[in-house]
Amino acid sequence: NGNPMRPRMNGNPMNGNPMNMRNMNMNTMRPVQRAGGTNQISTSYGSKIKVKGNMFDILAIEERLKIPKIYIFAERAEKTTVEVWTKIGTYSGNESRKNKWTKVHVEDIIGKGSSTPVHLNNFKCPIVVGAGEIQAFYVYSSSRILFSTSANKSGALIKNADAELNRGVSLPKLFGVPNPNYLWDGGVSYETNFGETNCSWQRRAPATGMLPRKNPKPKRVVVRRKKPKTKRVVPRKKNNKRKRIVRRKKTKPKQMGMP
Repeated sequence: NGNPMRPRMNGNPMNGNPMNMRNMNMNTMRPVQRAGGTNQISTSYGSKIKVKGNMFDILAIEERLKIPKIYIFAERAEKTTVEVWTKIGTYSGNESRKNKWTKVHVEDIIGKGSSTPVHLNNFKCPIVVGAGEIQAFYVYSSSRILFSTSANKSGALIKNADAELNRGVSLPKLFGVPNPNYLWDGGVSYETNFGETNCSWQRRAPATGMLPRKNPKPKRVVVRRKKPKTKRVVPRKKNNKRKRIVRRKKTKPKQMGMP
């Protein structure tokens, strides 16, 4: 029907440590199979809490995952710009470290409310998560329109046969101090059986979940010829001072006396 499945939440919040995924009580459900072999793992929804950004983790349990897009829940409003960032490994400890993240998607959206998802367009290059690896995502909006669930009312972990979703934390600005009291509302589309992709970085390492690297521009080498050293001839300054003429007084010769 186009809407993500709303799981029943029986688990406990995980107190903001995403690395304890397998030690926590979590909600287990079957992956939602969509047309074209695409699965989805989704959170609860219907909350009225609004935030500007959410960070969350995806763990590929046994098979590598290809994530082409995600969907979110946003307030009905005018067009708002939404950014999607990602990094290899967990978000924990990297909430304020912008240099550790790569922006993979930017899109202007119009929200549909807390119960109707907004499906973002496909990423330019799908994200591949290796088996047993964690990939972090960060969804950020220019306005406070993203719906988020209180950690006291819902579980922080969602699990199916393929993936575990840690609903993470919220952030009041692009990067900074996180708020662990609010969890992400949304869903992730993924595939398990896939071959090579059109992305060059995935052709090099299809199972590592590596992010696309920017091809560095070749440095322009400028060879400068050294000019031959020439001796600088400094012209002598003319001495314009007049020579001082010392005139001696004439003395009369002494007259010799007669014998």
